[in-house]
Amino acid sequence: MEIRPIDNSVLPAQNKQGVASHGGEHEEQKLKKAAQSFESFFVAMLFEKMQKTAGGKGLFGKGTSGDVYGHLFNQAIGDAMAAQDSFGLSKMMMEHLHKKEMQSTPKLLDATDR
Repeated sequence: MEIRPIDNSVLPAQNKQGVASHGGEHEEQKLKKAAQSFESFFVAMLFEKMQKTAGGKGLFGKGTSGDVYGHLFNQAIGDAMAAQDSFGLSKMMMEHLHKKEMQSTPKLLDATDR
């Protein structure tokens, strides 16, 4: 299992009150990349767990080299599935983030709202 450090550049910048400030399209791309990275990691872990329950030698045999090649293979499958959005987890995460953003954005009142 590979543990990757958190990339702080994909998190939205916060002001002094701790509220995320939205930088537009650039922030959207960073969030999408983070969601795809999470989906890739999730799919790779899912494949590793499924292969362990199947028993046998696995695709690349037993031993350290088989484990390394198996892990790299699972990572590549996870990356490919996340890039094509075939699993759909990153899409659900982005929809959830947009819904939360819309709920937290205050509505501006105009003269017709009185």
